[in-house]
Amino acid sequence: MKIFLHRSLKSLLAILVVSCANKPITDSNPDIDFTNYQSFSWVANQPMLYGPNELSPLNKKRIEDSIVKTLQAKGFRKIESLEAADFAVAYSIGVKDKIRTSTHSVPDFYGYYDYPGWGYGYSTRVTQYTEGTLSIEIFDVASRMPAWHGHISGTVGKSFERKSATEIPAAVEAVLESFPPGSDAINADK
Repeated sequence: MKIFLHRSLKSLLAILVVSCANKPITDSNPDIDFTNYQSFSWVANQPMLYGPNELSPLNKKRIEDSIVKTLQAKGFRKIESLEAADFAVAYSIGVKDKIRTSTHSVPDFYGYYDYPGWGYGYSTRVTQYTEGTLSIEIFDVASRMPAWHGHISGTVGKSFERKSATEIPAAVEAVLESFPPGSDAINADK
């Protein structure tokens, strides 16, 4: 039971980016003209391309609602027909256990043979942590090509259940902040 709870917790934590201090990383296809984008749809009935099986239905809904709300705030209209949309949206989440090591010198008393005294020794600290990543993918419907990708990663913590309702929208907004490329000029015209 303890292993199941640990796996479930880690899966839930995967979508949380604890701090928006981590900058999102984005990339775009230079062959796509984003200025004509007005409407979007999900890429499929299940827009999560990759993610843990234990993802809570509430958190899945929070991610999807946050993506829709953020894109609508940018002036895009959500429509149901994928073929009639200008772009399609998908997302994925992931989690990875990581290890961080740091070594620093510390004062140390040494007493070797005839040379007693103070010197410096080394202390190594090993920290295990979990990194969560939220990725959002945009596809151009007309050309059927990938148009834009954004993701954000961060260390996730045990406070996720209490904070997911506020931290999921913050992470989604951070990722989509620079969509579409040159969005300052594009959104000023809408």
